[in-house]
Amino acid sequence: YHNGNIYVIDVSQSVEHDHVHALEFLRKDCTNITDFFRKKGVCTLTVKELFDFVTDITINEDNIDHYLEEAMTLTSTRSHDEVTDQQKIDEQVFKNSYIPRTLDEVIDYERDIIKAQKGDSKNLLYQTVTGLKTDLTGPQQTPKLLENTDDCNRLQEDIESNKDSASDSDNESSESENEGESSNKTKSYRPREESPDSKRERKKIIKEEQREKRKNKIPKHVKKRKEKSGSKNTKKGKT
Repeated sequence: YHNGNIYVIDVSQSVEHDHVHALEFLRKDCTNITDFFRKKGVCTLTVKELFDFVTDITINEDNIDHYLEEAMTLTSTRSHDEVTDQQKIDEQVFKNSYIPRTLDEVIDYERDIIKAQKGDSKNLLYQTVTGLKTDLTGPQQTPKLLENTDDCNRLQEDIESNKDSASDSDNESSESENEGESSNKTKSYRPREESPDSKRERKKIIKEEQREKRKNKIPKHVKKRKEKSGSKNTKKGKT
């Protein structure tokens, strides 16, 4: 780390991710990186959080920026010297625990399922590596760090959408405007004395609308490819 830049010098032997010692080596790398920056007074992810970031198969091009933003928010609320004794113990346990790379390597999967469904999944360390939910009931669809933020983001999108709808309505005739606003409020805005059934129905409609928006969303890597292609064609035209 020099003049605000990170220089990574890897002098160890590289191994494939399915190597028998791959996770052990990765854990050691995460430990070394975390220890280095903590000594510099930098607030960091824990060793396990960094390990999960590297191994989480649900992190992709579409959500990695959001993930990093949430991770930075998480670390910004910590102080490098705020690590409790229990957190230090948990970190040492993680560093020295056996982590199966596949479900075939799990010693007693049935026992682990029973423990997980009872809420005792703290010491089960292979969910992220194998792509399973915390309770082992099926595949994880979204990074765990983003699970609690998706609803907040959808709510913010709904608010912005409502603002846009209100702005468009202002440009219509006064009679149409009044009818439009009434219709929009019925569909999107929360009534003061909303019943539980109405609230559930409104949330269901909002989720369906957001689902349709996501279907038509262009993946980030496709958008970048188009931008690069357009840039190349522009340069060719100039020459």
